[in-house]
Amino acid sequence: MNGVRKIFSLVAILGVIALILGAILYWIHKGFVLSARISLLAGIVLILGSLAYFLYEQREFFTRRTTKSGINALALILIFIGILALINFLGARHKVAWDTTSNKAYSLADQTRKELKNLKSDINIYLFTGKGNPQVENEGARIQELLARYSYLSPKVHIFRVDIEREPHKAKEHGVKSYNTVVVTCEGRSEKIEGIVNEEKITNAIVRATKTTKPKIYFIKGHGERDPFSTEKDGYSEIRQNLTDENFIVDTLFLLQAGKIPDDANLLVVAAPTYDYTPPELKLIGEYLDGGGKLLVMFEPGGLDSLTRWLSNYGIKVDDDMVIDVSGMGMLFGTNELMPIVGAYDRFSPITKEFTIATLFPTTRSVRRAEDTKGYSVIEIAKTSAQSWGEVDYKKEKLAMDKGTDVPGPVPVCVSAQKVVSEGKETRIVVFGDADFVSNTYYKFQGNRDIFINSINWLVLEESHIGIRPVEEEDRRVTLTARTQRLILYLLLVIFPLIALLIGGFVWWRRRG
Repeated sequence: MNGVRKIFSLVAILGVIALILGAILYWIHKGFVLSARISLLAGIVLILGSLAYFLYEQREFFTRRTTKSGINALALILIFIGILALINFLGARHKVAWDTTSNKAYSLADQTRKELKNLKSDINIYLFTGKGNPQVENEGARIQELLARYSYLSPKVHIFRVDIEREPHKAKEHGVKSYNTVVVTCEGRSEKIEGIVNEEKITNAIVRATKTTKPKIYFIKGHGERDPFSTEKDGYSEIRQNLTDENFIVDTLFLLQAGKIPDDANLLVVAAPTYDYTPPELKLIGEYLDGGGKLLVMFEPGGLDSLTRWLSNYGIKVDDDMVIDVSGMGMLFGTNELMPIVGAYDRFSPITKEFTIATLFPTTRSVRRAEDTKGYSVIEIAKTSAQSWGEVDYKKEKLAMDKGTDVPGPVPVCVSAQKVVSEGKETRIVVFGDADFVSNTYYKFQGNRDIFINSINWLVLEESHIGIRPVEEEDRRVTLTARTQRLILYLLLVIFPLIALLIGGFVWWRRRG
């Protein structure tokens, strides 16, 4: 028996030598050549054969009760380790994350997800940062964590961290002069983000770097319209900047003076004129639309009979009224019945099919689908609550709905119209009953900016960019006064330990008694 054991011991040693030889051959030839495979296979066979003999020799040992219990315990441990290994394997290849914060602080916005999903080319994002300054390092870590969410959602996003001190040539190549600058590149196009870096700026930079065209928007002027360059409360400078950030070119057009629509006009905007349009102007706009042009109109209550009648040619009815909402929903946001909150949207319109947030329309008139749509597909996109109506006599002191005269709720305040006019050309129109909702005062209210820019993206045939945009990060820090800090200090270091000591002393005294 001892002689047989020695033979199988030698067999096991030869098996180990064969495995080592096979590994050496693999390393020399940089692959599994025939000699390496034969050596490895022989080593495995020899080791398994010797192992089988030793197990057979110890068969009495494996029949003992204690041995069986130990094997069962070992099997459970191996199964547990195997489950952990499987979870780790799946986790490494199928990443899943849950954001449980109330404001979704660690989730990217709907628009960002759509932009990443629609990427057709790889993009490189460079974070230029440095070391040695704690403030720079902390900000760099925050930006890198934010960028990691982008690469997590799309394999086409590649993140690179560049140390300015160690690689100054790269900083010079991209024109970077300050720490924590982000540069987005795609197919030779480059966009740079300086200053505060947030999701909105990164997503807009990706849009600009991936877009090959820049749609041009003309705001018509000459009738008291809202000015896209005005920084006043009722101006549009903020929303114009948003459009510029999303790769649009914004300009104004004095139609009476120009006498024609520019050839590079992708969209015309009529923003709350206070004086009506003349027949020659409406004829110019009509000819532009007949050729597949795009138009966005925003009203305020009162007047403009020529413009409202003209829009009926496209299946759109603009009422001379003011929407009153007595549902009380506006009180939650500090508004009154003259500033209706809208939460009902058409689920088939590309502009609002995924819209779930409220919009505010201060002093709006109703805009509806006309009975005769003139062959246009007209959709009432947004409606107020059932406790609202379109008040025709809105200048009277006591506002109340008059059946047969006023427009009953829910009242539509935004419509879209579209029609294919020729092969490859389609006319698209969006009309809002209000213009204040995207003014510098109200454009930040929940969904106001989104429904406006979504409408523009739909009008210029860039529906892939429709979505809910990133919101500004909310500062949820708690600021404590010096008195409050001292109180917390006394509670933690004096009061709570003293209470624990008294309870412990009382329990000891009771048990001793």
